[in-house]
Amino acid sequence: NSKYCCDGNSWCISTICHKYDFFSVSVFKMSKVNVPELAISDENLRDYLSQGIKRTEEFLELESASPFNPLTEISQHLLLAGGKRIRPVLVFLAGQFGKPDIDRLAKVAAAIEFIHVATLYHDDVMDEAQIRRGVESANAKFGNTNAILAGDFLFSRASAIAAELGPHVVTALSDTLSVLCEGQIREARGAGNSDPIKHYLEVLKQKTGSLIETSASLGAYVSGADDVSSLALSNYAKNIGLAFQISDDILDLKGDSSKSGK
Repeated sequence: NSKYCCDGNSWCISTICHKYDFFSVSVFKMSKVNVPELAISDENLRDYLSQGIKRTEEFLELESASPFNPLTEISQHLLLAGGKRIRPVLVFLAGQFGKPDIDRLAKVAAAIEFIHVATLYHDDVMDEAQIRRGVESANAKFGNTNAILAGDFLFSRASAIAAELGPHVVTALSDTLSVLCEGQIREARGAGNSDPIKHYLEVLKQKTGSLIETSASLGAYVSGADDVSSLALSNYAKNIGLAFQISDDILDLKGDSSKSGK
């Protein structure tokens, strides 16, 4: 059971069922290597998530740096602008169903966040967006060509991290990226003569749900969770992805960008 809400720049995922207890998570807009505030009733879980997200942020900053400073500036533009970090949080939550290794989970979380941010760079070019996460979009600030190449660079960094974690992680992220691309093309082509609601939901499953589902499945995998737990977590995260994107789309239509940062 989940509910999304927006209050200024803060977002929360509330009443998520953890295997130990019910809790709420508030992930606030972040600055450079700044751990978001996590409002969770379970103190041990809160400390674990804070440590994990901090480690993830360190990986994101380190792995997105290039010897060529202009590339670093463009690549880190959105990474350091904040974000809800829902995918990394799900990686660490899923890791609780096995034997979590903070560093390995943080690498998974960083790879997934790189893929997510890279798709934002490319999406904003296609949509000619001017604002992202409350700041100028990368394409508006640096131009379309630089934004596209920075997105490609982030994809490459995700691939390098995945290679460290083994072939299963490489395959899972590659398959997810294929689904993301299919969803983007499906959206661009439109529903045509098909049912528009079914088309819309299929786009959401592919463009948003797939990477969120992979966040939970890989968090479970690298922690050695059993198959039953892994499948349940994957299904749960897939539905979280749908719920999140529907609420996000509503904000695009009806929300106040000065509060949502969109």
